[in-house]
Amino acid sequence: MANRNVEIIQEIISELNALQNSKDPPDTRQVGPIPFPRLLSGKNNAQILVNKRIELLIQDLGRKTYNDALKVNHIATLEEWQRALRSFFGDELTGAIDLTNAQVAAKTIRKKLFSYRKQKIEDAQQTEWAFPCTIFSEAKLDPFKIGPVRIETREDWLIRQIERGRISKVSKRRLERQWANGNANRPRKATDESLFEGEISRTVKDHKFMITVELENLLPEAALKRANMLANLTLAAIACLWTNPSKALRNMFIAVDWTKTSITGMLISEKRYFPFYEPIRLPGNYIDQNLMYGFIDDNKEYWEGVTNIFNFLAMSRPDNVKKELHDILSQALMFFQRGCAETSDLMAIINLANALDILSKGVLVKEQADDNKSKGRVRGIVIMIQGLLGYKQDSNITRDGRTVYEIIDEIYSDARSRTVHGTSERYHLDWQELREIATYITHRCLTQAIGREGELERATCMKHLFYEQQD
Repeated sequence: MANRNVEIIQEIISELNALQNSKDPPDTRQVGPIPFPRLLSGKNNAQILVNKRIELLIQDLGRKTYNDALKVNHIATLEEWQRALRSFFGDELTGAIDLTNAQVAAKTIRKKLFSYRKQKIEDAQQTEWAFPCTIFSEAKLDPFKIGPVRIETREDWLIRQIERGRISKVSKRRLERQWANGNANRPRKATDESLFEGEISRTVKDHKFMITVELENLLPEAALKRANMLANLTLAAIACLWTNPSKALRNMFIAVDWTKTSITGMLISEKRYFPFYEPIRLPGNYIDQNLMYGFIDDNKEYWEGVTNIFNFLAMSRPDNVKKELHDILSQALMFFQRGCAETSDLMAIINLANALDILSKGVLVKEQADDNKSKGRVRGIVIMIQGLLGYKQDSNITRDGRTVYEIIDEIYSDARSRTVHGTSERYHLDWQELREIATYITHRCLTQAIGREGELERATCMKHLFYEQQD
């Protein structure tokens, strides 16, 4: 891998030398409506003209060095790392290195690149991300934490900003007055403080709660994506407090989802038009503060499991004795969140089926898997359900007498597999009832598995849970 890296760097230098020595250089303009020249910026405002091939070679080097032993992919996005490489090559190619001998210069730059990557990883800072959100309808809740995630009212969040010296008491009073009466404040003189106040006002808007995520050792873009994932998983974890988490989660959303508030259209019937407005999300779920903390106290094992999962996800290099287990539980929670938030019943069932498949860790029953892999997955999920919930495969769990096996076969085979593979003949029909059943089963299995996270030392132990109640 290192030799190939040297070869790519050598190709970059050779291409640059050819470009600079050519009497008739090739077109170096960017593709697009505004043909800006391709330039790399270096130190002391130096710039160097490059062409498309050099740009592509830098991207190739970025992809090769992104997943190597230094694990840059744990602290940055690929695009973020490729931009950093452009900056690195801008400094090196406009610096004091003699580029006449491309082979010698390439080896020198490769050594510097190794040090540059190592320094980038060490320099990754702690970041804090705040997401305005709607969780509860009443803004009467004491702040609480789930690992690196804090949930609090916007007023409590403002108090913390004052304590950290980020805003003044004047800005706090103005923001609280605006939130109380709903009217915009009079403009202030343009200062850093007034600009910050304006950003808070435009971002928070009518959302009464804030989800704050604190992360360490991640570059900004990677940190934002990780924080956004944790914020959404936080909503899913809280929604599990309700008997119907899917309905609860539809009333919870972070500010980025604010546009998805309704379905609007017209019903046309002969000579009449009937406009309709179907709310998708309501402004939060009502819950009494004492009842909320009662739920938390009654489900301590579950919240401890969620906290451990979130602490794991907040790590820049997730690596502990429970890594495989936490990978399984966090991915299952992610698909559960998408399933509950989905507006299409069929797509919701597909996401919920994925969550069940992940929780069962893809257990296949050999005698069935050889003939039909989907049926083997169904049998594996059924085994998991018996281990976690105590329902046997022939237990009747619906009023019309369908068994656990029949329900899971419909969820996984009919809804998920046939739709994903384009062989479903029912995709256009109503799936609401099956969605409700799938939500109930996935909710129960997920909360049971997370609640028992403390019992398990590694992921392979999950199979013991599946089989411990088998006959």
